[in-house]
Amino acid sequence: AALCARLPAAGDRPAKREIALLASAFEGWPPVVYFPLPPWADPMGEATGKRTHRVLSGVEAEAICGSVPRMYYAHGKENHEYNAVINTMRLAGLSRCAPTAGKKWCVFWGGAIKP
Repeated sequence: AALCARLPAAGDRPAKREIALLASAFEGWPPVVYFPLPPWADPMGEATGKRTHRVLSGVEAEAICGSVPRMYYAHGKENHEYNAVINTMRLAGLSRCAPTAGKKWCVFWGGAIKP
């Protein structure tokens, strides 16, 4: 018998990516995106437990920011698409968009942007 992947049903939607925000170390500064360690890099949760004391809960983030926005990253054409970069962005909850969507992305992975 052949193995095949389950195709998504018409009503299935991908899970919404959750962005984790980290409280700034500087008083009065806005929170920043938290880039967690992948589960395989910290299987016992030892490093993650030490690093997450400033991660804001959804309620805390909404109290500071109003609402946690959906965030995007763009990958330039001049650079090779390294899986490490793509997986890091996904793990942090960022969605990919086109580099030409200049007002949409908050992280750009590529060469220096020319005016």
